[in-house]
Amino acid sequence: MTTSKDIDKQSLGENDRNTKRNWKLEDLTVVSAILAWYILNIGTVLHNKYIFKSIEFTFPLTLTAIHMLSSTIGSFLVLKIFKLHPLVPVSSDQWKLRLIPLGCMSCFNIILGNVSLRFISVSFMQTIKSLTPAFTVILQAIFQNIYADAMARISLIPVVGGVGLACFTELEFNTIGFLSAMLSCFISSLQGIVDNIMLNGPSELDSINLLYYTAPVALVMIVPVAWTFEGHKLLYHYDIDKNEQIEGSYTFLAINLIVSGIVAYLLNISYLYAVKYTNPLTFTVLGNLRVILIIILSIELFHNKVTYFNVTGCGIAVLGILWYYYLQYRKKSIADMKTSLELEFKQDPNIDKTSILIG
Repeated sequence: MTTSKDIDKQSLGENDRNTKRNWKLEDLTVVSAILAWYILNIGTVLHNKYIFKSIEFTFPLTLTAIHMLSSTIGSFLVLKIFKLHPLVPVSSDQWKLRLIPLGCMSCFNIILGNVSLRFISVSFMQTIKSLTPAFTVILQAIFQNIYADAMARISLIPVVGGVGLACFTELEFNTIGFLSAMLSCFISSLQGIVDNIMLNGPSELDSINLLYYTAPVALVMIVPVAWTFEGHKLLYHYDIDKNEQIEGSYTFLAINLIVSGIVAYLLNISYLYAVKYTNPLTFTVLGNLRVILIIILSIELFHNKVTYFNVTGCGIAVLGILWYYYLQYRKKSIADMKTSLELEFKQDPNIDKTSILIG
């Protein structure tokens, strides 16, 4: 005869199996989002540097405007025309107080990133960007009262230091590029925290909807700025009264700019998904592994000088990231164990707690 206790145990076992399946699906989503963000981010940085350096399209504000236009059009097509994803309505207060500031923040971050790429090398830019986790720790403590534990803070030392050492011999100092990259670090950290709140808060905005609302704001901001500072130079530099050979190079440039815009839209989507499924500090530490890959690829593509310090720095940074993830994995495992035990105790108050803890 089946008792109520047996039914409760069966239900508990079924809940555990469902939880495990949900965790596997969530883990797959996390890995996919991070992998897509890695590939698209690395491709965007290197492709933008190629546009600035090899094609000699030296207009970072205009490139940012193209990226924002692509994101605006892409989000509109997905949500309004083809309706591939449900549109989430927002209130006027959400629009004014949260989405407009977030769109401005995103615009400034992309502008600063492109400006720094225009004036300094990829390796120098990534060296400065490696400071982002430190900014994240500080900003989380100030705005969210979230404090990283001592071991997590210590694990950031080899991550930041290793990335700095990896490109120490490749520094090409430029004041505008340096200040742009530093300010971009600060805004990236702040944006990661705000995006995480928006994606997981009461507004229930997913990544596609968030981009749908913020991209037009960024576009409206960047177009007049780009026209004011680069419009005249752009028209003068690319005079339409050219020969066929030059017109052919214009076609090649146009293709590259269109590809850059499409990739930028996909990058924004993958970025927001990655932010949603990771906490801000983990996300920025993940970014440092991306830094290592970008440095390696930039050395290969742009023939930067490789030294013993580059290789050593990469190794130190990777070890720091592995250390950080070990700490995060251990912390998460302990939290999951406590949650599981609390669920079992709630289902069966008479369960032998000592035997479970020992077993």
